[in-house]
Amino acid sequence: MTMALFGVCMLLSWGMTVSHLLSRGASIYTDGPFRAFRRPGVPRAVALLGGTLVMLGAIASFVLWQSSVAAVIFLVVLGLYRQWERSQWPGDIVVNLGKYVPTATVLVAFLLGRWVAMALSVEDPDHLGWQAACGAMGATFTLAALSKWKEAGAAWFRGTGLQLLISERAWLVPEPVRGLRAAFGASPRLCTAMSIGAFGLEAFGFLFGVPQLRWVFFGLAATMLLGFWILLGYWEIEWGLVVLALTLLSTT
Repeated sequence: MTMALFGVCMLLSWGMTVSHLLSRGASIYTDGPFRAFRRPGVPRAVALLGGTLVMLGAIASFVLWQSSVAAVIFLVVLGLYRQWERSQWPGDIVVNLGKYVPTATVLVAFLLGRWVAMALSVEDPDHLGWQAACGAMGATFTLAALSKWKEAGAAWFRGTGLQLLISERAWLVPEPVRGLRAAFGASPRLCTAMSIGAFGLEAFGFLFGVPQLRWVFFGLAATMLLGFWILLGYWEIEWGLVVLALTLLSTT
């Protein structure tokens, strides 16, 4: 059951790339993932269908048998289609600047951890693999915080940028979410507190590598991601499910 949850994460990761290839150049976060879709031509449709069939097989094999070969196939195909995805978007669009792929990141860490454990004749190599995956996931959060600090420094904590983001998105949704966004967007103190809190959670993401703290971190991360969705319209389902799946896989 827990492996099936990680399989869902793999599907979401692939689905995000497919959705970007079906909505090239559109404003996904404002138009929505489905309204932004555009009818693909025959070559694109065939390529996407073929890639999807390969990925479904790889995902099923990894979920059922934790096949290293299936995991490598998944990573290679995702990487190839990711390059195609990037080529479809202008250089100033976030998809081209960089997209976070947490499932692929932790899958690489899992494989490396398992292979090292097998080389050292560890009794349960999969367990060490999932521990390595948790360390990699925690590192992604911490690196995200370091990136923010490098880009903006202490200015990140002022909350003015977050105010603007929330306020301009208030009119994209109906009530009562519109009123909630407008209220948050009008409060510098709330936005500053949210900026500091989110930065702090990311900065201490490395603590996800500590087994005893994983459920606590999951609860905090899920709250943060839910806030992103409600206030900004950023759906980061894959992130939340990866953290949950790793917590279950590494502590059971």
